Amino acid sequence: MYTSPETTRPMPSPGTNDLHFRMLKHEYSYSAGRKSSAYVNNGNRMMQGSEAEILLGLLPVYGNKLECIGLSLCNDINKGTDDRNNLLLPKLKLAYQLLQEGGILFAIADARQYTHLKSAIEQFFGKERRVADFTNYQYNSEAAIIQHLLIFYKGEMEESSKDRLTDCFSGKRFRNMLPAGLIQHCMYIACSKNAILLNAITGFDTMAAPVLQLNNLDKGNRKFLLLYPNNATDDYTAGQLMLALETDFDCYSPGETLFTGELSRQLNTRLPVKQLREYIWYTETGTGFIDNFFSPEDPYLLGIRDGIAIYLMYEYDDATLLDQDFLSTMQTDAGQHIIYAHQCSLSAECLQSRQIRFKQIPEDISRNIDPVNFRTRLKT
Repeated sequence: MYTSPETTRPMPSPGTNDLHFRMLKHEYSYSAGRKSSAYVNNGNRMMQGSEAEILLGLLPVYGNKLECIGLSLCNDINKGTDDRNNLLLPKLKLAYQLLQEGGILFAIADARQYTHLKSAIEQFFGKERRVADFTNYQYNSEAAIIQHLLIFYKGEMEESSKDRLTDCFSGKRFRNMLPAGLIQHCMYIACSKNAILLNAITGFDTMAAPVLQLNNLDKGNRKFLLLYPNNATDDYTAGQLMLALETDFDCYSPGETLFTGELSRQLNTRLPVKQLREYIWYTETGTGFIDNFFSPEDPYLLGIRDGIAIYLMYEYDDATLLDQDFLSTMQTDAGQHIIYAHQCSLSAECLQSRQIRFKQIPEDISRNIDPVNFRTRLKT
């Protein structure tokens, strides 16, 4: 039996040691204005919990898929220097990983937070990728409140789109920092009709309504993801009731950790196979699993990326073995293969000749495998 496989490791925490990777748990949905335990699965989500944990939990599905993110980092910046860096930088890194090339980031800060926030964003996006640095003045009975809106884009963006976005802010003032009309116009300029957009700015209901209105205007299929922190219970409930009158959506919260055990190196077998497939796909490709498929003819196949077929041989109640019998069942032709299983009986020479990289599933593999009774069905 081949005994020197690669072994998967938990996804590294993005900048903080106490941030655990939790897969998102479906709580309930709203369909036709009614609360239900069933899935809507139309792509619209409302989520509540730790902002960093939710952003991390979104990566296996939405990594490199989002076209727009609204992020508020004000509370993190008001903390001490160590806490600030442990919260602010990880969330900016996650936002960067969730955005696709050309995706745009909206970030809000007040005058006290502006300098540090701008510097932190530039670490990930680069100074040359700032679209707008907009200052807005709001007045109350005591004094003027200065707010800053920073807009950056990831990777490359067409010059015409950048110029049109910049023109949106030239010489203008708004009653609030992110009015729905402005967001809608930015979506129209910089995002596709199939864009997925995330709003994590508490108190600003400025993502869902523009998405729905713009879809009605141009027959688009844009989707919204709304993130509320744990302490926004009233806003969260009010937002649910309001959206229930407009569209259907699913509600999520951080669920169980992906890895268990003393060293957090064993796969959590209580999680649905679908979520394990999403995670493995993301770790190998850096992109979300949202566009992938399930093939009854090749049930362990996750998909093909850049000429590499990726497999996860996983059963809830049985260990899996990569052997000659399994190779004879493979239906997908690809230049290279990455295959996750509990154990492998193929020689190193065989793996090399078939262009296969075997990776051992990070789970308790002490159970015995009977190759004669080895099952190749995938339980979903």
